[in-house]
Amino acid sequence: MNDLQKQITTKTELIAQLLYNKVVEFASLADHDLEALRALGYPYSAEHPQTIHEPPWLVHIQSGQLRKAIKVEKTKKGWRVGIDEGIAPHAKFVIFGTEKMVSRDFLVEALKAIREDVRKILAE
Repeated sequence: MNDLQKQITTKTELIAQLLYNKVVEFASLADHDLEALRALGYPYSAEHPQTIHEPPWLVHIQSGQLRKAIKVEKTKKGWRVGIDEGIAPHAKFVIFGTEKMVSRDFLVEALKAIREDVRKILAE
């Protein structure tokens, strides 16, 4: 592996870890449990959505399965950050919403949040 390949490998690993950390952060709100959300009148319902925090796409920990399902792994082509749907099959409903629930795409928002850091890493 030449120096350029080593730099690329190091930088992509750093970017993957940054993204993983941001995704975990965005899926780890702990200020309301399921009982509190129920008492608030189900603020994520599509019928009567409420903004109970900013930004609105942050996700509260309920069972912890979604947070456990967030993975970063090395692949043959680089790095992958994503959700293991075998652990959290409900993740797609949180991210894309349903007929009854608003979407909270914390994955795309995590990408947006690290954009400047990625630019700096790549410019080094």
